[in-house]
Amino acid sequence: MTVRHGGLVLGMLALLGSALPAQVQTGPQSRDGFWFGLGLGYGALCGDDCDRRSGSGSGHFKLGGTVSRRVLVGFESNIWVKDEGGATLSQINGSGVLYFYPYRNAGFHLKGGFGFARATVVFGLTGGGTLESTETGVGGVLGLGYDLRVGGNVSAVPFFNYLRGRYNSGSTSFFQLGLGVTVH
Repeated sequence: MTVRHGGLVLGMLALLGSALPAQVQTGPQSRDGFWFGLGLGYGALCGDDCDRRSGSGSGHFKLGGTVSRRVLVGFESNIWVKDEGGATLSQINGSGVLYFYPYRNAGFHLKGGFGFARATVVFGLTGGGTLESTETGVGGVLGLGYDLRVGGNVSAVPFFNYLRGRYNSGSTSFFQLGLGVTVH
């Protein structure tokens, strides 16, 4: 992760943390109606054989609706970006997702989804300008997290995701660990 991206991720996490109340609320989790969330963290991307991982900042945006206190459905977009050797690498996954809470009144959840993946490499040319290579294919996400209610229907959510992209020329795996905020 470059210093610029590392500082941005740390600054956003600090801002996110300062916006949350100092004390976590107790009582049953409330999940109903429309929900949305944002998250930042660290991600590691690797190719077909995963013999070399490249780490950098990552994030996600999600939104959806509540089916029941144990099931949520929605859309989630995850992104990983890194500047490396004169090129900018990025991986974006967009998935329809299903969140399952095994315990109705607790925050632990499992997540799965299917959608698209897009891998892009942008090369900076010595004479100016750029050269871009992009592949789009199918993608999926599996994850887990825990909603720590911090006030009303706002939760801080530590999460771990595994994302996969399959393209004509190969595939990528993207591991993501971070902290998000979800409003139910």
